[in-house]
Amino acid sequence: MPSWFAELLDIANQTLTAAVVVITVSLLLYNLSRNFHNRVTRSASILLGCVTLTYALDALLALEGQAPGPLIFRRAQWIGIAFTPAALFHLADALLTTTGLPSRGRRLLLLRLWYLTSALFACLAVFTDQLVHDVDQLLRAQPTLFSLFTMYFLLISAFAFLLVQRARLRCLTQGTSRRMAMLQFSLPTASIAIFPYSALLSPGEEFSSLLLILVSLANATVVILIIFLYYPLSYFGTEKPDRVVKQELLNFSLRGPAMGLLALGIMSAFAALPHVMGIQGVAFIPFAVVVGILLWQWIAHLALPWLGKVLIYDAEGAAQLARLEELNDRLLAKRDLLHLLEAVLATICDSLRAGGAAVHQIQDPGSEGVAMAGRLADDWSAVKPPPFPAAAAPNDPLRHEDAWWLPLRSSYQRDSAGNPHVIGALRILADADTFPLSQRAALDFRILRQRAERALSDMKLQEEMQAVLEGFLPQIALTGARAVEAAYPISREGAAATQLPDRAQVITQVRAALRHYWGGRGLYQNALQELAVVRDRLNSRDYNPARALREVLKTAIEQQRPAGEPQFTAPEWTLYNILDLRFVQRCKVREVARKLALSEPDLYRKQRIAIEVVADELLNMEKRSLAGESS
Repeated sequence: MPSWFAELLDIANQTLTAAVVVITVSLLLYNLSRNFHNRVTRSASILLGCVTLTYALDALLALEGQAPGPLIFRRAQWIGIAFTPAALFHLADALLTTTGLPSRGRRLLLLRLWYLTSALFACLAVFTDQLVHDVDQLLRAQPTLFSLFTMYFLLISAFAFLLVQRARLRCLTQGTSRRMAMLQFSLPTASIAIFPYSALLSPGEEFSSLLLILVSLANATVVILIIFLYYPLSYFGTEKPDRVVKQELLNFSLRGPAMGLLALGIMSAFAALPHVMGIQGVAFIPFAVVVGILLWQWIAHLALPWLGKVLIYDAEGAAQLARLEELNDRLLAKRDLLHLLEAVLATICDSLRAGGAAVHQIQDPGSEGVAMAGRLADDWSAVKPPPFPAAAAPNDPLRHEDAWWLPLRSSYQRDSAGNPHVIGALRILADADTFPLSQRAALDFRILRQRAERALSDMKLQEEMQAVLEGFLPQIALTGARAVEAAYPISREGAAATQLPDRAQVITQVRAALRHYWGGRGLYQNALQELAVVRDRLNSRDYNPARALREVLKTAIEQQRPAGEPQFTAPEWTLYNILDLRFVQRCKVREVARKLALSEPDLYRKQRIAIEVVADELLNMEKRSLAGESS
């Protein structure tokens, strides 16, 4: 065989080995960043770690060309090789447990036994010559123990295959059954990829052309099968819709492994070229890699929307998501709206030569200062706007307490007569002879006032949308969780083991219920109404689930009340005061922060902690209630 062809095979083999490392490392990092609390995700991470360790050391050894390479690297490879069967069994057991068939102790005992056996083989390979021995700086098999290891390797891999087959038969939906079949087909990939075939070869055979061809084909197959292995694993341990999982995996694949493989291919290609435009190929590599990465990022940015429509969404789903994305693009954060209002107020002060201006939001219990510009008193936000006479014209200003007041009307809400609702008031600190304005000044002022009305209307509209979302999102999350549970049979351990809800879900539901403590979707349509501790109080609350849930929440809040007289600034009273002031008494954030001597960011941080504490207390109450029912 020509020398150039053998060199090409060697480069292809090194590139494919490095490609396996890039893909497995990328998928391992992706795994570690999502749903690591899930057993399937953790066990898949162990398996990916074994493949990564073995191939990474193989890639380092390949850097030496046909030189033997450091012997310690070859022995360290056996850590990944030896633990692969146990990791395969661990993943298969986790998949079977996911389908509602947890271990009664036997599979768990076997799993521990396999990990101990793998650890024993790893120690024999790394520290002794009883499993493999050194021949000219290359590891060769010791017949007796290597045959025993081969039997163990094949037996556990077959056992894992049968467990996944059992899990596939238990799947209730076509989608989950199809994904489990993909796993069953691609699960032997790790065994095929990692088994140490080179230990069975005679010295010199590992560098033969036929073997290099076979190894290159095997590595290319492994790259494809690892992708097929990980795609169905992405759906386990998540309550996100399938389209979201696909979109996240597509984004990660294009910007992670694909870009890494591109850089690897560019480096391998230019390393093989003697000269590029008069420059040595090796010296051209940094420039080529940078250009390739930049071009790939640009191509991925352009291709992602199109790939999403082709691979993930149907026509109807794409249209619905396009409308949601348009809404997301048009919405402004509250801080952006406040900046807009402040800019409008500053312009009003300049045009009218006013000392200051402010916008007050009119609500049922009173008013709240929203934004200000110029020089106003420190307590400007607590100033109450005067009642506007019904007979006044929409643009008539009202003089009250050394300031001019003008009503701000909603751009969206109207009463039965078609008149827009008054949602706020514009306060201008100006001289008594400022109004009426000249014709030109009145035109400019009307435009500024309309901008303030539109900004305040958008702020109120987005607050209402936020309130609706806070009521709906917990239910959507619960629906997603139930959809996942419905894909598999109920555990034979019975409902008692699963009656206690997930803590993360409880925190989400508690947050929605507290925000709507005195009424709203977050309280009336809350999944916490299904808890046993809430059902127990229905009789005393006229069988009103919302009132029963409010009483349970009140009890959980009162459990956080320290002993003694109430104090606003004592650290032990902070969480209780936040819960009581923010949700029970419905005080504003600025007022609560002032009373508790906290900054607003610190208040929000402690509020999250307080909500989690209430959720934990609710779980304890539910646990006691279930224990009472079972007894």
